[in-house]
Amino acid sequence: MAETSSRPGEFSRVAAKVLDRVNASNALSGDPKFKKYTQQVDKCLATFDSIHEWADFIAFLTKLLKTLQSFMQFKEIPQKLWVGKRLAQCMNPALPTGVHQRALDVYSHILAVIGPEGLKRDLQIWSPGLFPFLAYSATSVRPALLNIYDTHYLALKGGLHPITKAFILALLPGLEEENGEFFDKVMNILDKVSETVTQAFFLQNLWLVLLTAPAARGTALAYLSRRFPKLNDQADITPIIGRDVGLMIRAFAASLEDDDNLVRRGILELLTQSFKLDSPAFKQSHADDKQTLMKAASGVVLRKDLSLSRRLYSWLLGTAESSEEQVKYFRQNGLELLRNTLRAEMSTSSSGVPDPRPYKIFISLLDKWEIGSPLTEVLIIDSVKAVQQHLKHEPLLSDGDLIMTANELYKVIEPISLWKPLFASCVAELLEEQTGTGAWQIISFVLRVFKSHDEESLRIHLPLIFTALCDLLDITLAADPHRVRSDPVVLEAIQLLGAILPHLSSGTLTRPLDLRSDSEAEASTRASPLTRAMALYKVQTQKSLESLHQNKATLVPLAVAFESLMRISLACVKDPAPGQVMFTNSRECLSGVLSILMELTKRLDDRHRIEGELAWAPVQWLVAMEDVLHENSTFEVVDKAISAFIALSSSQVIRPRLVIDHRRAISKTVLVPSYGLNGCPTTSELSRYSGLWKPIPVMGT
Repeated sequence: MAETSSRPGEFSRVAAKVLDRVNASNALSGDPKFKKYTQQVDKCLATFDSIHEWADFIAFLTKLLKTLQSFMQFKEIPQKLWVGKRLAQCMNPALPTGVHQRALDVYSHILAVIGPEGLKRDLQIWSPGLFPFLAYSATSVRPALLNIYDTHYLALKGGLHPITKAFILALLPGLEEENGEFFDKVMNILDKVSETVTQAFFLQNLWLVLLTAPAARGTALAYLSRRFPKLNDQADITPIIGRDVGLMIRAFAASLEDDDNLVRRGILELLTQSFKLDSPAFKQSHADDKQTLMKAASGVVLRKDLSLSRRLYSWLLGTAESSEEQVKYFRQNGLELLRNTLRAEMSTSSSGVPDPRPYKIFISLLDKWEIGSPLTEVLIIDSVKAVQQHLKHEPLLSDGDLIMTANELYKVIEPISLWKPLFASCVAELLEEQTGTGAWQIISFVLRVFKSHDEESLRIHLPLIFTALCDLLDITLAADPHRVRSDPVVLEAIQLLGAILPHLSSGTLTRPLDLRSDSEAEASTRASPLTRAMALYKVQTQKSLESLHQNKATLVPLAVAFESLMRISLACVKDPAPGQVMFTNSRECLSGVLSILMELTKRLDDRHRIEGELAWAPVQWLVAMEDVLHENSTFEVVDKAISAFIALSSSQVIRPRLVIDHRRAISKTVLVPSYGLNGCPTTSELSRYSGLWKPIPVMGT
């Protein structure tokens, strides 16, 4: 109620002032002396149109000053709009210093005559000629100009509020030379302005200067570096910088993107000294504002300027001396913000084209391991997902800058930082401890899109993950065979195994894994691939996992995969009753497993072989697989099964060998042509099976 009742009174006061001003103007217009004063000013102004050289300007200003001094009894300047315009024209930088000095004399006289109230009323008339002048004024006239600022403008007190930003812009050119003779004078005037309008209001206008006047950023930072208070220990910074903290942050962000290295350097120093990541002021800022600042700050690494990067690192890592303390500080205060900022930028695109900028920032930050190592742990999967999503929606981007930058990122990161979280996610999904990670698709995407794979990935990580997943899938289906019926995770795991296999050489598959960093697992020659992978990638699970491999040959990737896949194939055909249709998921899983088995078999020859016997029972496996050889099976499954029989029976390296002489299995196989006619196979397809029954003797002989 008090606020409502005060408004009519305020309006009344304003209306009264306007009325008094109108009455005073009417009174002056009727005064004969003021009419003569006006005529003299008009006569003087008319001479401006006949000016041809700079000496004419001085003559004009001298005559105008004498005219004004002849009528000192009046506190009003006649034709003030025209007088203000002509004076502003006389401040043109192309004119000599003498003209400027005489114009300042006229300004000084006018402002003394009209007083603070008159200046407050007519700020828009007298300020346009004075405010821009300091930037290009000669040294000899600067004292007169600064005296006008100090004497007449500071006397406005609260009347400075409407022109605070403009007044700051007018004064900042005086701070360009730190050792200049007017530097301290200008600093003193700016301090008085801050005291007059309050520090919070002054700083709010200074943020606007940083945002909207790039040319004034350097001098504004010269002031801030000396006067900006440290906000690190302040729980509430509103009394210091005002309510709009976001305005300050946006001003910092805009300055960080300035083309001038000195400006960027100054802002980073300001952040390090007065706006640290662990300060209450920074933590209480709005999340969007913090991301805006982090986006601008992290982008300075793309400038390839060591001085900028060093200051950014100081802001991100704190002031501790030891690397361990710096990493701890970064993890606690900056890691999550930097991750969210880069991840959000990776996920967005401009006009349908994704920007490779965040990936380049990520790559550049890897140069500082205290930042790059923690950041890679939390961001590498997100970055690959972002590339994957962009290519999913825009396949034509596969040859653009984004893929080139992503490939560069893949080359420079430590391989274990990528494969560790991916393997952990695969394990969690297979053990049903986590869902929807997308790890299967991400690994397939990496193998398909990133063309160059380093030696460490090809020699250690891919063969280890391949064998460990075979081992884990074997354990999982042994504990719960029914998952093969409907669990899509099982099918995704098998499909991933098929995607990894082409990247493994025969030599890698037939040599024991060499895990140089896996000291604990290497200590035991009986350790399974899964155990070794869990140790290397530091994966912990809620379930106890015990490998089914008891053979020393299981140190060889191909042996592990072969034995596990044999047991997995048995799990795929275990559920349906003889002659019944397999579940769709089981059928697709079996098809994938048989394809991998055939490929593994092809890798074995005289140069690449496995020492010793594998833990599998050929006859029992062959008999179990006969259930897929019936008229209700799909042609694809039967085709894969018989192809696998042929490949395994033809191999001279796998021991114990698969010998197709079991009568029941043979009879099932010989019936395939009658099934195949229902599936409409071609003659060439049928001819593939001829090797199975040609050597078979007549039944019963």
